[in-house]
Amino acid sequence: ALSVSLRERMQALEWLVEAGIAPDRLMPGTGVTALPETVELSAHAVGLGCAAVMVLPSFFYTGAGDNGQARYYSELIEKVAKPSMRVILYHIPQNSGVPVSPALTARLSKAFPDTVVA
Repeated sequence: ALSVSLRERMQALEWLVEAGIAPDRLMPGTGVTALPETVELSAHAVGLGCAAVMVLPSFFYTGAGDNGQARYYSELIEKVAKPSMRVILYHIPQNSGVPVSPALTARLSKAFPDTVVA
């Protein structure tokens, strides 16, 4: 999915919904390299009524640590600013190159208890 443009990803979600797939059954991966595009794609998915968004950790600079990752996810959630947003933290380090630690998960779940769901 990272090889597909932002516009193409947004259009694909729209096509799925237009084809009759209930958006509350969709959990698209919305994490991309740039935070502004992750915000835009996540907001689009939430606006369509998707059940949740799966978001990669900030993966380009791998040394951000938990503090950097917490800031990344926090900024995403605060910039989307939609109460219906549900975030699934994408912890597949063999794909992203960056783990989502249990401490980071707990920290984000505490800060955003209604948003960070997995």
